[in-house]
Amino acid sequence: MVRPRGKPGEAYRRAGADILFPAGHNPEDLRFLGERLAPPLMYMTGAGGLSAGPISKAELAGLGFRLIVDPTTPFLAMHKALRQSYAALANGAPDPTLGSAPGAEQDEVHRTIGLEAMLEIERRTVEKGR
Repeated sequence: MVRPRGKPGEAYRRAGADILFPAGHNPEDLRFLGERLAPPLMYMTGAGGLSAGPISKAELAGLGFRLIVDPTTPFLAMHKALRQSYAALANGAPDPTLGSAPGAEQDEVHRTIGLEAMLEIERRTVEKGR
């Protein structure tokens, strides 16, 4: 990592930044940044999440990293699930993730999005037929 002569992270904080996202790629860089910049800091993992990364969640927390994001691992997991699902469909086989009970997962989706609460709002607010 090239060590900046100025202190841009501190300047951003003074300018009103609520959180800083310093780009460190190895444990030494992350420690250098975390020891010099006030929290909260943000860290973005690579593919595989924290378990595949160079530094632990506890150490990141100790350095002031309060927001940890992983945009890649869920995307890769979704892609793999779609590939497997379409392969099963093409072969006339059950989905390898859902097995023979896709209804349970559909119910879980409905709970996650709060479908019943949305339907209740619709029942109270949508005009009835004349």
